[in-house]
Amino acid sequence: MAAVLSSIRLSDDKLDQLVLAIRDKFGNQQEYLDKTISETRLEYDNIKAQLKTLTYERLEAVKKGRGLTSEMFDQVTEELSARQHELDLKLNSLTNANFGFLTTLSHLLDLAQRANQLFQDADITTRNKLLRFLPANQSLYNKKLTIELLYPYKLMQDVNKKDPEGSNSTNWCG
Repeated sequence: MAAVLSSIRLSDDKLDQLVLAIRDKFGNQQEYLDKTISETRLEYDNIKAQLKTLTYERLEAVKKGRGLTSEMFDQVTEELSARQHELDLKLNSLTNANFGFLTTLSHLLDLAQRANQLFQDADITTRNKLLRFLPANQSLYNKKLTIELLYPYKLMQDVNKKDPEGSNSTNWCG
């Protein structure tokens, strides 16, 4: 297992290339996500301000005995609150998706740098997680264990096999 984990370790140059490739591939998506979160938050805050204004208008109407009726107030408040709830769900979904992506990316980069060290220093539970996380296929033939890694780690392994000298080629980054 140590040999397999050592085979996916990327040099600092290759790790920099990987980070640049990820930034090139996912940078626009991150900008879109940030923009969507910002726009959703702005709409949410606008509805919150409208509800506050509406409440003050209703209080004044009650004091003066004219203006906004309770039925109209209830209807508009219900519509705005429903929209605000939809936006809240959307914000939670966008935030969770972004957090999940960034966490996965962080784990990928951490394993790319020091998978073997993480495995050697880990407790049994963490080792088991790594053993479930990395391999796609495992087989035992003539008392020899063969481990086929999942895509991003297999790619790192292949890069290290093809180019042990560490050239500046970025073809593997896609």
